[in-house]
Amino acid sequence: MKPIVLSYVLLTSLTFFVGCGGGSSKGPDLAAEKAKALKMSDPVARSHNLVTVADRQRKVGDVMGAKSTLSAAEDAAQTVEEPASKARSLVQIAASRLRGGDLVDGGNTLKQAEKAVDGIVDPAAKAEVLAEMAGAYQAESPDKANYMLSQAKDEVEKVTDPEQKGLASVRVAAALVKADKKEAAQTFIDAAADLARPLEDMRRRADALADAAILELKLDAEKGAALLTEAKAAADGADSPYTQAHAHLSIAKKLAAAGKKGDARTQADKSMDLSDKVGDSSLRSELKEQINKLKESL
Repeated sequence: MKPIVLSYVLLTSLTFFVGCGGGSSKGPDLAAEKAKALKMSDPVARSHNLVTVADRQRKVGDVMGAKSTLSAAEDAAQTVEEPASKARSLVQIAASRLRGGDLVDGGNTLKQAEKAVDGIVDPAAKAEVLAEMAGAYQAESPDKANYMLSQAKDEVEKVTDPEQKGLASVRVAAALVKADKKEAAQTFIDAAADLARPLEDMRRRADALADAAILELKLDAEKGAALLTEAKAAADGADSPYTQAHAHLSIAKKLAAAGKKGDARTQADKSMDLSDKVGDSSLRSELKEQINKLKESL
């Protein structure tokens, strides 16, 4: 089983508001976003989008609205059948609650996530979720976070597929960076990069190296830049302009998510140049639309 990975975005950039518990003149359009989220048939998507709404509600001061929206997100998460997706959704909700200072409900939600983790069979998926849980626990209970990280490390060692092991290593490294355990994080980043380099699919190699590079930049700027150069070279080595453009766009998105907007713009421009070489007009148009959407957000 391949681990189900939410765009990590996943858990780190949830920032829009919907009025709830009485309309707010600050964001009436977000009331529509909440209503839209509530109508989503996929409970994972519904929960994810509701958390996004709640974070923005809190940002504009609608604390009670955020609390209500997170309750709706939890209701959705509890209906998810796949254990890794359920645990990840619950961790996302818990993290939002903890960010808002709701330690009791946040802690209780993490306990629910722990129960879901017990049902995860695939070690790569389990390692990733445990690492995410460690990140959520870090502020509330460092000892618990350390325990989760220890479990995550054990699960990584059970992974046999190189690509999945590299991805799991990156997730564990991210949690270690957040916990300020830089030496341990470096070990997992190095392992992830070593696992990425032999990947035959150049687009996947570029993605994996870029993931490692983004984390490395937080520890060692020079080493991170070198890894990023490797990722770009892998993207250039993809088998067609279309695949090359997508690979560079993926790197651009990762850089944007990491707050590296200038570098992200450069990568987006590289992707746009490559998109001009795509022969199929429909593919070219779809690709340019994605690139422009990213550039508008920078």
